[in-house]
Amino acid sequence: MKTKKIITMCLAILISYSGQSLADEAKAKKKVIQIEVDEDSEVVEVKKEKGVQPIVERESEDPASSRVIYGPTALPNTHVKKFRLTSFNLGLWNIDYAANENINIGVETAPPFGVFLLGVKARYNVALADNVHFGLQGNGGVMGVFAADEDGVSYYGGGPMLTIGNHRKSITFSSLTYGAMWNNHSGYVVLPGVAGSIQVSNRVKFNLEGYSFITPGSHKKIREGGAILYGLRIFSETGSVFGDINFLVPVYKGMGDLLSYMPLGIPVLAFGFAW
Repeated sequence: MKTKKIITMCLAILISYSGQSLADEAKAKKKVIQIEVDEDSEVVEVKKEKGVQPIVERESEDPASSRVIYGPTALPNTHVKKFRLTSFNLGLWNIDYAANENINIGVETAPPFGVFLLGVKARYNVALADNVHFGLQGNGGVMGVFAADEDGVSYYGGGPMLTIGNHRKSITFSSLTYGAMWNNHSGYVVLPGVAGSIQVSNRVKFNLEGYSFITPGSHKKIREGGAILYGLRIFSETGSVFGDINFLVPVYKGMGDLLSYMPLGIPVLAFGFAW
């Protein structure tokens, strides 16, 4: 369901002059008034054009609405049959393809500067009701260090998401679980989280995520850990280019020492484009 309704009212005003014939009146210019109304029936923008038919203008849609910052959403894809490249801090690259509104498939890798990373990922979503979406995400791969003698690390995981809202404003509840295997060892972590997004202007969205780290059988400090991420996403009118300016705030005992040096948190930048 579209997040915004556009009501276009065309009022044809024939300008007549005294002494003009009916033929002259037929040639008079027309004024077109285009009124744009959002889903709360509030007027967003009024445009006037002369001598042309009204053109329905759509609000720019977030090309990366399948995620908030790191975590996935269950929202349908806005740019289908397109590839999308996203780079996080120049160290993690995601290449994603939206097969349709409900299915994403892709790979994740990193620049080969001392480390290697190669994985695959997939996301599926379905609408349960108006503005209620359920989704599943899964990914897995291998990573390691070129100079190390040890074997690489295999990772895997995923989980369900429930998103309430639309591409303009939404809240997502998720419960992701990720595991890893290395040198005959293994472990996993459960990441229950909640995330929200709100589009504050035509091309800017504010994002917020919060997670807890639950590691069964691990040290108590790790079990009580968590993270908060927040920031802005800016995207072009066509959605072909986008960028994130985010900050990560670890939540743990003694976090004040970190915040004394980085009061906003650890910068997490992302940029990408779709084609």
